[in-house]
Amino acid sequence: MPIEWEYPPAGLPPLKIPTPPVAPVEALLAVAEVRLSAGDIPPKLLRQFYEGLLGLQFVDADGGALRFSHQRRTIVLARDAHGPGQVAFLVKDFSDVLLRLRDQGVALDLLHADAGMSRIAILRDPAGNWVQLVETRAF
Repeated sequence: MPIEWEYPPAGLPPLKIPTPPVAPVEALLAVAEVRLSAGDIPPKLLRQFYEGLLGLQFVDADGGALRFSHQRRTIVLARDAHGPGQVAFLVKDFSDVLLRLRDQGVALDLLHADAGMSRIAILRDPAGNWVQLVETRAF
């Protein structure tokens, strides 16, 4: 008689308790895919930034590249990409996000653009890529 496995096992806690991201993103402001440099940064640090800090979903790591996704858009951090790149994310609760980032010790610059209709926080990922967190206000 074959053994039947129940997944996930009933009555057992999850192996890893998910923690909410520090700066959860609402949208990746890109068409389909963004390719950024991973440099010589250990994959664990890049995962901590994109998955832990921003809340993107880790997809896979192969061939010297890490892939993350958000709403059918992909970010690829590749070892063979030349120089730092940039990516922008739309965020809600911008002021709260900035406070949480500063509490985590994340250095950033704050810009006001479009005659006060948007605010942008600019920070760098561990590989030196520019990451913009954008808040737009209703007209």
